[in-house]
Amino acid sequence: MAKFFVAGCFADHIVIDRDKDSIEKREGGPAYFIKNALEELGEEYELAKSKRGIVEIHIEGGREKGRFPLACKITHAPVKSDVVLAYSVSNELCLDKLKGDFSEIYVDSRGFVCDPENFGGKKNWCLKNFEKVRVLKTTPLEMQYVPEGLLSHVRKNGVLVVFKEDGKISAVEGGNEYEYFLEDPSACESIGARETFFAAFSSEYHKTRDCGKAMEFAVDYCRGFLKKKSEKQEKEAGEESSPG
Repeated sequence: MAKFFVAGCFADHIVIDRDKDSIEKREGGPAYFIKNALEELGEEYELAKSKRGIVEIHIEGGREKGRFPLACKITHAPVKSDVVLAYSVSNELCLDKLKGDFSEIYVDSRGFVCDPENFGGKKNWCLKNFEKVRVLKTTPLEMQYVPEGLLSHVRKNGVLVVFKEDGKISAVEGGNEYEYFLEDPSACESIGARETFFAAFSSEYHKTRDCGKAMEFAVDYCRGFLKKKSEKQEKEAGEESSPG
């Protein structure tokens, strides 16, 4: 039996960078980044079934804003893995309908509060069954749309991880608070950073049940991801500017 069930989709990322006046298609979707991290960390996992979606990302002034012209519903048989890693892009997954023998859910709020009808907008997340949610990763803005019952439950029984706009990431568990500085503020919004951090934190926290250790591990791992991404972009930019 695999340790993790990745409840997320793959997608084509159409990146419209107004700062660089460029448009390109990249491989993406939550499942893509989470799968890559889990494989590198040696974790066993299963993937939910879903058709490939489309994510449109606009970058302007170093900030990202996304919409989802095509978000496909995730289908799955009863989950047999121990932990569900739930990461939606636009309401293609309903946690209330999850079935199986899993014991915990680690979830990112991003796609659950996304309003597909309002570019960059948010809507309230309607969730009734949250007793198995152990880890919730969110942002100060997204928290405003998360059910109060879920927030209360996680604060009492789990871990609340918050990505902040100033580049800081905080986590609260059992009255203990941990805070780290990832990079410059835009790094927290870099494509794939949230998903990569989520996978790394989930891996380490499930092993150790130590929020502090999991935070340190995930921050270092995410920094490595961002460094490799930056080096790749610099290499590609150099190749494009090279003559002939």
